This record gives sequence, C-alpha cells and structure tokens, in this order.
Amino acid sequence: MRFPGIDVFFILRALSPAASGASARWSGQVGFPGGHAEQGEEDHEAASRECREEVGLYLDRPGAYRFLGSVSERQVSRGRRGTLVVACRVYEQLIPQTPAHVQAAEVAACGWVPLETLLGDCARPLRWSDLHGPVGAPWDGFPSVDLPVRELHTSNLVDEAFARRHFILWGLTLGIVNDWLVTTGLRQDPISLGAELYSRI
Repeated sequence: MRFPGIDVFFILRALSPAASGASARWSGQVGFPGGHAEQGEEDHEAASRECREEVGLYLDRPGAYRFLGSVSERQVSRGRRGTLVVACRVYEQLIPQTPAHVQAAEVAACGWVPLETLLGDCARPLRWSDLHGPVGAPWDGFPSVDLPVRELHTSNLVDEAFARRHFILWGLTLGIVNDWLVTTGLRQDPISLGAELYSRI
C-alpha cells in the first residue's frame, strides 16, 4: 500500500532543563502541537489556539483544513497530581500553508514526515542516552522511529543538524500514532519491537 504525497506533521518540543510537570516529562521529544485546554474551551478551540501559538498554522482558516476525527483518548498518570487525559484530533490540510513561526519557548522544530515512513518495518531500539546522557538511560531500548522530516522549520535556538538528529518518534506520541494507524487500517499491527516493549509505553 502506497500513499505518495501524504505527509504527517510533527513538532520537536523544546529541550528545557528548567521545565517542570508535563513540560519536563516531554521536553525534547517529538509530538504534535498542543497543550492544556483553557477554561471553557472546546477541544477544537484548544487545538486551533495551540497550533496558532506554537507554529503559526491556522486551523480555522476557511477552506484550509478539514477535521477527520479523533484518536482514542489516553490517560497518563501524573503520580500524586492525578491523571492527565490526552486527546488528539486529526486534521487534513487542504491548501498549502507553511508554519508562520516556531514558538521557541515551546517548539525546537517542526515539519512533515512521509506517511509511508510509518507503514513499513521502521522500528528500532531507542538510544535516548546517546542524545541526553545517563538521564535518558531508562528509556533505552523502547521502540522508536527515525523521522525523515521534509520542509524542516527550526526556532532561532537550534540548528538544522540538531533538529534532524533529535526527530525520533517514541513513547506517548508513538502510542498515539499507532492507535491512529491501526484504527484506520493503515497498519494491521502497531509499530513495535515486540509486545513486551510496546506494553511499557
């Protein structure tokens, strides 16, 4: 099965040693534009605001995007602070629109990855400690995917080589991507090195 011309948009979150809470947990990792919904916001309103703030993409621009559906919500434990519910909405970009900016405080880089990258035998063991030192060692060996990003956009705090080296899909975001790929029938099985490792995500 081939899907030429179809890309998936990812961001590389800013690496912030001073971050705390959820920001620290996913600092320096690949993800999607997003964040907490503000008081009274609907899911689409929150997604639209976060895309606009983080990467300058306007989901509400007439005729520019089409909502396709939502990936199953995930509950992420925050220890004593309870559970964080992560929701992911999927949009199709209908007309060319380039990120107007990259919010350096939140995003190191962003760009598109060919969908076909995620459909083959693409998993490899994560080597997080190679990028972040001993602090990353507990994550070594998890399933991961090197992402060949097209039309890369970086903040003014990182260079292209750094961004490309760190564009590695794993963890929560890989779990969300797997849910989407399997639910839509794009893959029969999730991207994984084996059932035992995948169950740890």
